[in-house]
Amino acid sequence: MIPALMILLVAVMSSMPQILPAQQVDRSSADTGDLITTDAEVIVIRNVRLVDGTGAPAMGAQTIVIRNGRLEHIGDSINIPPEAAVIDGSEFTALPGLVMMHEHMNYVVGVQTAELYLTQPTSPSLYMAAGVTTLRTVGSGATYADLITKSLVDEGHWIGPDMDVSILLEGPNPSFPDLAPLALRTPADVSREIGYWAHRGATSVKAFWALEEQQLQVAIKEAHKRGMKVAGHLCAVTAAKAADLGIDSLEHGLMSMSDFVVNKQPDICPSVALSDSWMNLDIQAPDVQRMIAKLVDGKVAVTSTLAAYASNACPSDRPVKAAFEALTPRARTVLQASLDACRQESEPTERTLKWRAILRNEMAFERAFVAAGGMLLAGSDAEERELVPGYADHWQLEMMVDAGFTPLQTIKFATSNGASFLNRLAEIGTLEEGKRADLILVRGRPDENISDIRNVIVVFKNGIGYDAVKLIESAQGTIG
Repeated sequence: MIPALMILLVAVMSSMPQILPAQQVDRSSADTGDLITTDAEVIVIRNVRLVDGTGAPAMGAQTIVIRNGRLEHIGDSINIPPEAAVIDGSEFTALPGLVMMHEHMNYVVGVQTAELYLTQPTSPSLYMAAGVTTLRTVGSGATYADLITKSLVDEGHWIGPDMDVSILLEGPNPSFPDLAPLALRTPADVSREIGYWAHRGATSVKAFWALEEQQLQVAIKEAHKRGMKVAGHLCAVTAAKAADLGIDSLEHGLMSMSDFVVNKQPDICPSVALSDSWMNLDIQAPDVQRMIAKLVDGKVAVTSTLAAYASNACPSDRPVKAAFEALTPRARTVLQASLDACRQESEPTERTLKWRAILRNEMAFERAFVAAGGMLLAGSDAEERELVPGYADHWQLEMMVDAGFTPLQTIKFATSNGASFLNRLAEIGTLEEGKRADLILVRGRPDENISDIRNVIVVFKNGIGYDAVKLIESAQGTIG
């Protein structure tokens, strides 16, 4: 791992965009592209539609006052302080900054380990441009690089979201050969790994496919002792057992469940039979309903990544145009090959039909989970093909509406639910007086037409407004 890690760190450091701390940005600089629209001490947004993130209907003609990075006033118009920077919000809807819960800083274009886990220095800019002001990374083969990225953002050198950085824990028999160097053999290995990374700033844990029951039990105990939460993309351990052990979230929904494989053996990932079990599932069956009840009773959240499911199913409406522009020529070639393979299917292949069935079942599972009182989170799993940071987050929200949720529900999943899960709802996730000024201005009405979320114009983080269009322009041709 040492050579790959050295390659990765050199790539990260040598690719740094020349972005100074926000208060020092030279707006005439070609490097910064005048990315900040306003960083005034007092900012007033007048006559704006407001969706507060609680699930409540939009309110019209609101006035928002931001002072020193916090929301001082939301409501009727007031006398505007003479020192205020004023924004006419009449064309916009204001939303809380998105809190996305399954994100990545790496992008897969090759098959070598150093390529698979190469952190993309412009990912933070694309996430911010999409309105993502807080995110949780869920697993990386390059945790140091993610922590470096977080530090560069926190210190103001890069523009990006707040990052909850997770470590990846893989068990002794990885299903993916590239993860072999990360495989942990014993529960003691898990304990040491968590202690090591917690000391260096990681704040979350991802339990992956091959992790075994005793290892997962130790992971949950050691993580909770340090105030860290544990997300699971499981296989060797069933979701039901993980819920009994106290896991905090299951990623991807059904893709974290080996529970429905016939004759599932303890601590063995039945990878061959796994996708068939998801495809053939009856969500109304008693065993599935018992699983949902167990998750709800155990307060285990589920992170929806429907865009990742759809990406495997050759959808006719893949939103690739904007994503193409963010990719390097080589990455575009890889994505184009994927698109061409789908277009050449005169009839859907067996694989395509399987993933379409799995997608339908996952949508039904998420509807049933929410109806039962479960906490649904939103994540893009952006790391390959058209799943590009930012663009994939918008597609994910569109897919949740396609699944049967209303746009208002979907916005709640992607804002206040995420903030609540991270224990940060007192600061972010909804637009309320006294909270941090993390909000986005969107042209249109995403609470009525979720696709309007693609029209992010200004992103405020800590009360500083960033130009979403220019952030995108600054990252063109860099991913991959």
